Amino acid sequence: MVGEAIGVFYGKRMIGVFNTDEEAKAYGAQPFAKAGDFKFKDIDNNGKIDDNDREVIGSPHPDYFFGFNNTFTYKSFNLDILTNGMMGQKVFASLFALNNSGVQNNMAFIDEARWRSADQPGSSKYGSFGRSIRGGKNDNFAYSSWSLFDASFFKIKQITLNYNLPASFAEHLKVQSARCYLGVSNVYTFTDYPGYDPEVGNGGDTQTVLGVDFGTYPSARTYTIGINLSF
Repeated sequence: MVGEAIGVFYGKRMIGVFNTDEEAKAYGAQPFAKAGDFKFKDIDNNGKIDDNDREVIGSPHPDYFFGFNNTFTYKSFNLDILTNGMMGQKVFASLFALNNSGVQNNMAFIDEARWRSADQPGSSKYGSFGRSIRGGKNDNFAYSSWSLFDASFFKIKQITLNYNLPASFAEHLKVQSARCYLGVSNVYTFTDYPGYDPEVGNGGDTQTVLGVDFGTYPSARTYTIGINLSF
């Protein structure tokens, strides 16, 4: 698309949830909508929602990359800390689209935010997830902005504590130097993204399929311990 980055998300824009049948009927553009169904934006103002009402609804590309790597030294100890982060990118979380039917396993925040009645419209910082439904003519599961989540994050990727053993100990081992270390990777992720890991992408070498989360398994936290010897 001219003027847009490769791989932007293109679909309908969800602008709310109909709280009553009367509200859905008054909107008119979605004749099959009922209370608890998604309300989509009528982009071309022709009184009906169809494929012509799609627009760019987000981008998988971050506005900013950042990070730092610091080494703190005290006597024979070295502490290395590696961090990185991104801001401004969106992730299309298909995992939640599949769970919206209400009959499969659901994450707690989805059930808590689900529309139940006019008196219990449901909401969270991610918005309302509409009524529990497996199908329906309103096409609640259309490719739309309701599946997009802010995936900004800041990660502590690696922390390593090193201890340089005394020269006398190295001489005893008949080596030039000796260092032992203790490390942990994928320490913590600061993010509002509700999925397992905001740093996702199922596109592989395909640049048009970026930032799509099908329940990607998160990076495991790992611990390492060892000793380095220089001969």
